[in-house]
Amino acid sequence: MIFYFEHGRFQGLTAFTTTKGDYDNMHIPFAKSQRYDNRYNRLLLSQKLGIEPDHLVFPHQCHSANVSAVNSLTLKKLNETDALITSTPGICLCIRTADCVPILFYDPSNKVAGAAHAGWKGTLAGIGIKTVQVMVKDFLCKPENIYAAIGPSIGPDVYETGDEVVNMFMEKFNYANQILVRQKSGRYHLDLWTANKIQLTHAGIPLTQIEIARECTFSNPQKYFSARREGINTGMMVTGIML
Repeated sequence: MIFYFEHGRFQGLTAFTTTKGDYDNMHIPFAKSQRYDNRYNRLLLSQKLGIEPDHLVFPHQCHSANVSAVNSLTLKKLNETDALITSTPGICLCIRTADCVPILFYDPSNKVAGAAHAGWKGTLAGIGIKTVQVMVKDFLCKPENIYAAIGPSIGPDVYETGDEVVNMFMEKFNYANQILVRQKSGRYHLDLWTANKIQLTHAGIPLTQIEIARECTFSNPQKYFSARREGINTGMMVTGIML
């Protein structure tokens, strides 16, 4: 696992992303397809964290900008949800990715944690900003007190996007020239790390409180899974946070 927020800096907080080495090779780790049984991998992860498997909360991700609060383990289904927030200790908010950007949030003043899944669609929809807005509205957080971590995901050196995606980002964001880089081939690469960093600062999080792992999932086949490199049936990393 890799850890965030200067691991151990905030007492009582666990924030992590799993790597290939955290799994049993006999099982496909947290596969997206419902054909695979992820219960064994949930057990492995919960054992590493020292909690019960049902304390791992996974939303049904759909590349939306929908945010849900989770303050009870009795809430079983989180359909069409790509960001979670909690103030309840012992609940581990989990996001699955295999190139998309996982973002973790923590307000040490109010003891509130969040996790968001930001692929290009979620980034375009501003899911990072919306997560902060819900933390402020529903949990009385102040943006200047929030820390954020952008985890391993496909990097700008390799993330080529089509014209349709390029045009949507150019039309929506006045900082598109900072996150879209035209290559010699004429195609564009999209920098999701910078895009989400900019959005988090627009939400009021100080730049000094945003960390970026800067590890490319596509370019590190020994460490991370990558849907673009391996196909949609590849395994997935879990990025989680727990009070």
